[in-house]
Amino acid sequence: MSVLVDTSAWIESFRISGDPGMKRMVASTVQEGNASITGIIVAELLRGAKERELAPLQENLSLLQMLPTTDDHYIAAGILGSRMRRSGHTLPTADLLIATIAIAYGSPLLCRDRHFDLIAEFAELRIYPC
Repeated sequence: MSVLVDTSAWIESFRISGDPGMKRMVASTVQEGNASITGIIVAELLRGAKERELAPLQENLSLLQMLPTTDDHYIAAGILGSRMRRSGHTLPTADLLIATIAIAYGSPLLCRDRHFDLIAEFAELRIYPC
């Protein structure tokens, strides 16, 4: 089973003082060969990296399963975001896109971001249990 590892989980696992449970979860998902990413997650991680971290991070991320993003994912993210906004919840487009990709590929999402808990109330998003 492919688990889509969100930016928030990666960042928590990289922090020296990060949550040990999340660190173990990310590490075991990677070691078992079940970790996947998508383009927007790669962009978010590289955007936040220090100059000296860019090349090694990019190399390591290239070893993970990449879930391709299609035009249909963007459309579904926009529709989901519109539906949520009408219910009083305006969320970042990147989070809506990540959730939509996880749903489309049937991948649970390993994350540390409450936005995804909210999205799961509106869509068939499965949050990977931590």
